[in-house]
Amino acid sequence: MRKIILLGLICLPVFAYANSCEVAKSKINISGLALGKSILSLKAEHPKNLSIDHETNKANINYVHSNEFEDAFSGTPATNAGFISFDGNTKLINAFSVSFGHLDNFSANNYKNGLVALYSLPKTGWIESKSNGVKVFKYECTDYSLEINYNPERSSFMIFKEI
Repeated sequence: MRKIILLGLICLPVFAYANSCEVAKSKINISGLALGKSILSLKAEHPKNLSIDHETNKANINYVHSNEFEDAFSGTPATNAGFISFDGNTKLINAFSVSFGHLDNFSANNYKNGLVALYSLPKTGWIESKSNGVKVFKYECTDYSLEINYNPERSSFMIFKEI
């Protein structure tokens, strides 16, 4: 019995460390989108191009066909937001996806490493998998999860959400 308790105490810090976040959630900003940012402040920044559905707690925004976003996204590979979800009570963003149309000429690993460097994402702790020709890199910690999907035949994208 003592051995089991001792083993549990030894392993506890390892499990706690495995779930800690390498980069704080508040430090990650993907082309103007961030978890915990007010959907209302995003709407104020981009009044013409953000539509908010308060019944479903979803918002839609399009970067590609918008002069309003040209300066904010020049020099970045972001092309649009697939979805933006927010908490209905606090109006804070709790999940979003961003598409990248300009990195498909890279290998999957270079694509992921480029996004990690560009957006100061965590460098270690990514789990790699492949399904139906799509390479997926997933990072999960106590506060959030990131998923980078690479598909050389279609747009690649990233999903960022609170846990």
